[in-house]
Amino acid sequence: MRDYTNGERSILYYLSLIQKYIFKIVYETTVKKYDLHPGQIPILFLLEHKPGASQREIAISINVEPGTIAVMLKRMERKGLIYRRIDEKDRRISRVYLTDKAQAILSQIKEFTKETEEIILSELSDIEKSSLMSLLSKVKNHLSNYYIERGGTEC
Repeated sequence: MRDYTNGERSILYYLSLIQKYIFKIVYETTVKKYDLHPGQIPILFLLEHKPGASQREIAISINVEPGTIAVMLKRMERKGLIYRRIDEKDRRISRVYLTDKAQAILSQIKEFTKETEEIILSELSDIEKSSLMSLLSKVKNHLSNYYIERGGTEC
């Protein structure tokens, strides 16, 4: 058992701190440079891979409440990043697509993502990078299975 009163840190502590730094870097860059909230970035990536997703599909895919997605999509529509079309088979559903403006921004964000990963991994050797990716993948797969077995849905 770890003794946290003596300054010993847990894996959750380090993962949380790393996530906070990454979020700060991403937030500051995306808000300043692209006028995007970091929460909108997963929507851009999702719509790139699944053009025409419904609002419900987007909410499920990125694990956000439908009401929150509705607000995010309205903001993105006002900024000219997405547009909607009524589904031809079910007129109650609107399909969401990226605009050319969003695709151009997404291309820049991909480059920024590469640069950020390079910064994160710059102190590691190639062997350490490979080991880290392997370990993270193993932990992610275990947590995914653990969560799904208990009735959750995949993240």
